[in-house]
Amino acid sequence: MTKRRSTKPQWSLTQRPDKSGAPQWLVRYRIPPRGWNQHRIPREAKVASEDRDGAEKYARAFVAKLGVELAKQPARDVNQGEPITFRQLGERWTSGELRRDFPDHVRAKDGELDATRLAKLCAIDVGGVALGDVPVASFVLDHAERAMRGLDAALGRRKAATAATRRAYAQVIHRVLALAVYPCRVIGANPLPKGFMPKVGKPPAFAFLYPAEDAKLMGCGAVPLVRRVLFGVLAREGMRASEALGLTWRDLDLARGALTLDENKTDDARAWALGDDVTRALRAWRKLLGAEGDEHEGEPVFAERGVPPEVDGLADLFRDDLRKRAGVERHELFAKTASRHPIRVHDLRGTFVTLALANGRTETWVSDRTGHRSSQMINRYRRAARTASELGLGWLVPLDQAIPELAVVAPAETAAERPAETVTANPAGEAGAGRAEHPLRIPRRAARRLRFGGRNVGTGVCTGPENGGSTGTRTLDRRIKNPQL
Repeated sequence: MTKRRSTKPQWSLTQRPDKSGAPQWLVRYRIPPRGWNQHRIPREAKVASEDRDGAEKYARAFVAKLGVELAKQPARDVNQGEPITFRQLGERWTSGELRRDFPDHVRAKDGELDATRLAKLCAIDVGGVALGDVPVASFVLDHAERAMRGLDAALGRRKAATAATRRAYAQVIHRVLALAVYPCRVIGANPLPKGFMPKVGKPPAFAFLYPAEDAKLMGCGAVPLVRRVLFGVLAREGMRASEALGLTWRDLDLARGALTLDENKTDDARAWALGDDVTRALRAWRKLLGAEGDEHEGEPVFAERGVPPEVDGLADLFRDDLRKRAGVERHELFAKTASRHPIRVHDLRGTFVTLALANGRTETWVSDRTGHRSSQMINRYRRAARTASELGLGWLVPLDQAIPELAVVAPAETAAERPAETVTANPAGEAGAGRAEHPLRIPRRAARRLRFGGRNVGTGVCTGPENGGSTGTRTLDRRIKNPQL
C-alpha cells in the first residue's frame, strides 16, 4: 500500500552556531507542496539557547503564519490557469521557451534530439492515456515505468533497445519532471526515485582507422570531396562532427593556422593551432570553393554549393565510403556484436586521440583540441594507443597531399618545412604500408620514451635502411633495454 504524503505543514528544531560561535535555534520547515527550507530564530525574538519550549512556541507560530501567507498567494500560472500536461511542459523546454523565461536555471542547448525523443515518449500508452496527456500534477512513478516498458514498441525495433538508449529516454522524462519542480513550481517533488535511471554498463569497443586506411579513403575519387575533407579534418584535429559542421570561415585564421570554437557541446570555448597540413588543405579547399573574400566569412566550411552534409545518416555514409567506395575491408571496422559496434564518424575523433597518444602527444595537448574535461575519457584510448605504438603505425598522411584534388592546389611541402623528427615511411613490407611522415613536432626527450599506465614504453619508431636498420625493423626492444638510445 502506497503511503500518502502529508499535506500538513511540518517542522523541526535544531541548534547551530551563529557567526560568533554561540548556539542559535534553527527551524527546518516544509509547507506542501513546497520542499524543505530553514529559518534561524532571530536574536530579537529573545529565545534563549536553553529555552526549548520558547523555541517550539516561536516555530509553531512562524510556520502557521507563513502557511497562511502562502495560501493567500495565487498559484503559479504556468499554463494560463489550466493544468499543464507532460507534453506541454516538455515542448516548452525543447522549444527554448523555458530558457527564455528562466535564463538562470534552464541551460541553452540544441533541443532537436530531445524534441524527437519527447514526441516518441508522449505517444506511448500508459494505461488508457498517452504519456503526453498526463497532467504533470498527477504524474506518478507508474506512468514513467509503463512508458519505459513500451519504449521498444514506440521505437519500432525488433530487438530491445540498448541500455544507453533507454537511459537517454529516461533522462528526458526525468528532466521534464525536474523542471516541473523548479523553476516551474508545478509540483513539490520529483515522483521518480533516485534509482529510476537505467544503469549503463561498460561501453562497447569501437575501432580506429589505421593511417593506410585513412589514406585510401582520402584518395578515393568516388567519395564526394566535401565528405573527404570533413573526415580528414576530423581525424587530424579531433573535433566532434557537429562542431565541424557548425564552423564558418570566420572561425578560421588560415593565415596563422588557428581555429576558434566558441559554440560546442560543453559550452566551453576553446582555440588551438591547426596542423600545418590541415591549414594548407583548408586553404586549398576554400580556393576550390571560390569562397575567398570577406563576403564569404559567414559561410559554412564543410559545404558544397552552400549545403553542408546532414549529421543524421552520416555514419552510414561514412561506412559505405570506407567499404564500398574506398575498399577498406578490415573486419573489426564493420563488425557488430554484443561487445563491438561498427565504426562511426565519431570514431574519427577516437582515431585522433589514439594516434596522438601513440605518437607522444600529452593529455593536455589532446584535450585542448577535443574538449575532453576529464582524464577518464582520454584514458579509454590508452590501450589502443599502446597497440598503435607497438605496431609502429605512425601519424596520418598530410591532408593536403592525401586528397589529390587539394594536392594540385596546395603547394608541395618542401624539405625545409618538414618537422625535425618524423616517423619515416617504410615502402617495403605489408607492416609498413601506408606509413607517412607525420607533422607532430615531438620534443626529443618525449619522443624517446612514452609513459602509459605507469610503464615506460619505447616509441616504436621504425628504422629503415637509410638509418642503419633493416627494412621493417623496430627499435622498441632495444629502447626498453637501454633507454638512452
